[in-house]
Amino acid sequence: RNAGASTGVVNVTGNTTVNGVLTVTDTNGSNTRGILNSGTATFLKDVTVNKPSGQSNGAGIQNNATLTVEGNTVVTTSSPNAVATLDGVRHNAGTSSYKKNLSITSQGSTRIGFYQAGAGTVTIGGNLVIDQQSTVAQRGLAQDVGTMTVTGTTTVTMLSANAPAVYGNGTLTLDGLATITESGANGIGVQVNSAGNVKLNAASNFVNATGATATGVQMIGNAAFSAGSGLTVNASGRSFSYVGALGSVTLDAVTAIAAPVVWQADASTNSTYTGTGGHYKGSSQLAGGGQLTLNLGSGALWEASAASGFALLT
Repeated sequence: RNAGASTGVVNVTGNTTVNGVLTVTDTNGSNTRGILNSGTATFLKDVTVNKPSGQSNGAGIQNNATLTVEGNTVVTTSSPNAVATLDGVRHNAGTSSYKKNLSITSQGSTRIGFYQAGAGTVTIGGNLVIDQQSTVAQRGLAQDVGTMTVTGTTTVTMLSANAPAVYGNGTLTLDGLATITESGANGIGVQVNSAGNVKLNAASNFVNATGATATGVQMIGNAAFSAGSGLTVNASGRSFSYVGALGSVTLDAVTAIAAPVVWQADASTNSTYTGTGGHYKGSSQLAGGGQLTLNLGSGALWEASAASGFALLT
């Protein structure tokens, strides 16, 4: 239905509980949401939100306070605007709790699949699937701040160029198997910003960055990144990229043999990579003035395919 600007088809401002299955279709344009919660909203069964149009700060679901969905959640968004600011699901503040599976499909020119824009806590008790088919997407799963935890598996698929499939600037914990794919040119599989802490806790996760000159994992500033044993990084350009990176990372049994460059660091980086076991293939590139220390355990194999630069190799 037409709900008008700056509101939602389902607009919660107080304490509201919905007992039945809910399906919302929002065909509005600018600055509207399928579900807008500014109070305490509880949905006891499955929720489906279809937003086939919209732009200018729109969203399929937007939470500003306390939101709980006990059933499965499915969100589909599409925007015809080439510079749209429409998101699939947006968390602005408070607590967002999705007890079961959350599936987001973003089409047209939707900006971000799941966007944690404000402080607070997001929890997903089941599996998270983000299918970012948008042509101008900025990110698939993005955190500016706050804490997000996914208990089940996480699958993020993104097609747009020049953007990360997963962006972390808060604490992002993926407890189940993670498969992250960015197939756009110059894309990034996982980008961890200076305040970010991204944890892929399961074993045998996959980060795929298959577009031209794409990057698997990029760390910026004081970024923290960890993964369970057996991480596979398939990238066309660089497996690991450091931009002003100042921290260290320790990974076990990594497979990074697709990209021509395994480690690339800029002139302002002072960082350490420790590999316990694993198989690496490609060169190490270090800009003048940078510091990159490589600690490779005795079980690690590095096939240096070209002349390489680093500050220290152990």
